[in-house]
Amino acid sequence: RRSSPNISPRGGENKGKPNNPFFEALAKVFPQLIPPAAAEATRRKGGNFLFHTTESVPVTKARMRAMDAGAHPPRVVRALSSSSGDTHPTHGTFRPMNLPPKSRQEVEKHKREVARIHALYRKKLEKERRVSEKRKRLEHQKRIHQIRREQKKRADDEKREDKLQHQVSVWENEILSNWNNKDGFIVSKQTAARAKARDLAIKQGVPTLIRRKVWPKWCGNTLGVTPKIWEHFGCIATQAAEAREKRKKQESDSLNSIK
Repeated sequence: RRSSPNISPRGGENKGKPNNPFFEALAKVFPQLIPPAAAEATRRKGGNFLFHTTESVPVTKARMRAMDAGAHPPRVVRALSSSSGDTHPTHGTFRPMNLPPKSRQEVEKHKREVARIHALYRKKLEKERRVSEKRKRLEHQKRIHQIRREQKKRADDEKREDKLQHQVSVWENEILSNWNNKDGFIVSKQTAARAKARDLAIKQGVPTLIRRKVWPKWCGNTLGVTPKIWEHFGCIATQAAEAREKRKKQESDSLNSIK
């Protein structure tokens, strides 16, 4: 890298050497790029007046290696002052110092555009927040409904179990204990509670747990069938059914042979 005669590679001035006429001519041709007064003040402070920086940034070996690797030096931008037409370094207009300053109209337009973009971004964030809150609220309501359904189902099951136990107790204690094979179940006329229990049991049906006790008493056994006789006639019925199926099969085979 070649350095200018009056500027050292570290960004400062080489003392004892005259100013570079090239940069002086460049400052005269492009005063808006390098104002002479600002360049002279910057040069006296030891800065790089080509980029109009107001403070000296020492260029160390580590900084040189970082710049060679592709790292960019810090940019200094300038904007129009609100009180006068002078310019001062700032980060508000996104304009590098080596470019002409923006006009007031451009600055205002840029500010309006930035404000519009910020408003759109805030609106987007607000919409995402509302959507997220709505989704969480719906999930919470769904979870509450599920819990309520489970609680209702559990309560219904408990109620059904209590009702079944009550029916079983009514049939065992109030009806089967007062059963007579000739006249059916007998209920004392003086006991209204037993009559009410009987009516309730008849309306709600016979529970499954005591049907094996109720139906034999209800149907009776006028023929005097014993378990042994029941098994004997059951075997006879099974043999008759098997013989009938065998006879049907033989008849179908004979018809097929004739065809």
